[in-house]
Amino acid sequence: MVHTVLALLLYMKGLREVEVNEAALLSYLDPLSAVVYAFLIFGEIPSLRTAVGGLLILSASLADILKKG
Repeated sequence: MVHTVLALLLYMKGLREVEVNEAALLSYLDPLSAVVYAFLIFGEIPSLRTAVGGLLILSASLADILKKG
């Protein structure tokens, strides 16, 4: 319970620092990191559909970062 509240508080504090649309876009990286950790820790190989979805999320996030820079 404490870790959930802490994560939510950090997320709300972070919203003060970045625009809401950037926070929403970057929040999609959370499931992507779960897939990467599952691969690294458990050796679970993602399906092609999962890999393509992860690449789309990563490319959209990267495009937004490059657009701002």
